[in-house]
Amino acid sequence: MGPRPRVGFLFRPGHVNAGSKIMRCDQLCNMAQEFLGDRYDFYTRALPRSGHIRRQRRLINELAGDIVIFLKRADRGIAPDILEELRKTVRGMAIDYVDSRTYPPPEVPIDAHISASFAGKNAMDVLLSGAFNIKMNDKTAAHVVLHHADPRITQNQSAGEHPKLCYFGDLQNAYLPDFARPEILSLSEGESMPLTFYEEMLKYNMHYCVRDISARNPRLIYKPFTKGFNAAASHANVLVNRQVPDAEYFLGDDYPFLIDDITDDSLHDGFDRVKSAYGTPIWEKGLRQMAHVRSRVAPREIARQLDTVLQTML
Repeated sequence: MGPRPRVGFLFRPGHVNAGSKIMRCDQLCNMAQEFLGDRYDFYTRALPRSGHIRRQRRLINELAGDIVIFLKRADRGIAPDILEELRKTVRGMAIDYVDSRTYPPPEVPIDAHISASFAGKNAMDVLLSGAFNIKMNDKTAAHVVLHHADPRITQNQSAGEHPKLCYFGDLQNAYLPDFARPEILSLSEGESMPLTFYEEMLKYNMHYCVRDISARNPRLIYKPFTKGFNAAASHANVLVNRQVPDAEYFLGDDYPFLIDDITDDSLHDGFDRVKSAYGTPIWEKGLRQMAHVRSRVAPREIARQLDTVLQTML
């Protein structure tokens, strides 16, 4: 039996501290090694910076025979002629878009286009159907490897006497009404969550995930439902509107804290429902549905989805 295939998660050097790199390279690599390490060897690697041609050219030999997964279009930092040569030497080449733009298309044929959401996968299916000039080989396909919850999150330990609602994340991604606001723990775009965020999550039993999903915010259309997954990991409920990508798919259309839209009436209704439902069977129903979400993005399940993608490149 030959050596195990090597699988590299490749990222731009400027993304070394970004939340997406930490979760979709470091943490995903660790999950994959735990559950798939008997069949593959996984590693993460920062790519040479744009313009460092000699260092980029070394990749052709150093990554020969590997399966490589570029994070968030990191392939665009490689000189086109070097990327073309690299394409010939690696075993397989994939892009994990997470929530990044799919256009312009890659310079070389890509074996697997990976989305962290079903909404993103559906969009990629349209692109691969021929609507855009994407270079393909005979096995090119779009795949879902769902975004996982951050493994540093532990179960909410503080039930309290009333619901405690908080928004965790980048403010520009949230829709915050003037008449009522949750508590806020904010980050700037691309910043990774410090440990204090996860310690604070233990104090809240309801996470806020209302977003304005419209033509004004095209970058939110394919964002994975990570905030919902993080809420599920902390055994909390989530207040979210139906338009948030994948939210209704995971929660079900009868989830009690799913609001119809971001109008003032819907938001007032949502806030009132949170207050009145706390401590009742409605609240417990929501927690059961969140437990189902938690099981669907468990590390073993994410590793299984990744394995399905890798199998297409062996």
